[in-house]
Amino acid sequence: MFEPRRYTTEELLTWCRFAALTLLGTTLAYTRAREGTLDPLIDFVGQHLSEVYGGTAGVEPAMLGLLLNVEAIGAELRSSVMNAAEGEVIVGNLPGDQLAESVADLFDVAITAEDILALCDVSQEELNRLLDIFGAAAAGPNLVYQREELDGSQRLTLRA
Repeated sequence: MFEPRRYTTEELLTWCRFAALTLLGTTLAYTRAREGTLDPLIDFVGQHLSEVYGGTAGVEPAMLGLLLNVEAIGAELRSSVMNAAEGEVIVGNLPGDQLAESVADLFDVAITAEDILALCDVSQEELNRLLDIFGAAAAGPNLVYQREELDGSQRLTLRA
């Protein structure tokens, strides 16, 4: 029988990452079904968010915002380097295996990264487009954002 209890910080953080990723992923699937492409959503949200907090204070604060956003949706940080003119972060493809493993371990469910893609009804390539939303938001009008696919990873770069 289910008994309510107080969840740990780790459980809540893992669930928030999972919920955010699946909500955004299903939003991508909905947009694809209605528009035939993800571009309108990616462009609109990236532009809107960039007006709120993008790139106005320079590369280092923008990179911090980018890192926080991609980690908030469960991206696995592999490396990052930064200076005043340029920042680069390498993350694993979405959804991250660590997120699926954490959900499985903490909530005693069987779930894999492939199950998350199926739940959202998107491909890995489509889900990785979320990185473009956060990259555009971080860049704003003053920085240049670029995403490059690597073998099993994504390189996200911001330049002044």
